[in-house]
Amino acid sequence: MMKRLRQRQRQQRSIFAMLSNHSKTGLLKKEVEFIKNEGFVKAKRILKRAPDDATHYRDLSCGTRYTKNISKTECYVWTDNRWRRSVVPYQIFTSEVIKPLSDLKSLVESLDRVNEHGGYLATKELLSFLIVHQGAFGKEAVSDETIKSLKVSIADHESVYGGMDA
Repeated sequence: MMKRLRQRQRQQRSIFAMLSNHSKTGLLKKEVEFIKNEGFVKAKRILKRAPDDATHYRDLSCGTRYTKNISKTECYVWTDNRWRRSVVPYQIFTSEVIKPLSDLKSLVESLDRVNEHGGYLATKELLSFLIVHQGAFGKEAVSDETIKSLKVSIADHESVYGGMDA
């Protein structure tokens, strides 16, 4: 009994040490800073209002502007509920204020995953349980993909909220 307890404690220590390395998530600092400054609700609203084929967004004081990148020389801006061709596409997609929707979507999905599991601490406990469960019952019981997904979600959450529940 004590041997299994020590083994589980060692596993948890190595898991939490691994989770402290946020560079594995591949997040860009822009998305993390956006959610820290503007909030999770605003990020979800930007994604919800985006036209289906939008690829980028720009947050303006008058609202969010969506763009669609076709190529290096061709892009469109969502205006009045339709796409209009941009006259300066190269400048739009090299600008620091234009951000890819895919990066924001990935971060929001990670944070949603943590919230769906009951918050940060509950998700960390779930991850520990799943790793021990996989060790005992094999990869058929718990897939590597499930564990990896939770690890990334926890690291993303820590990047935004610093290891606390939102």
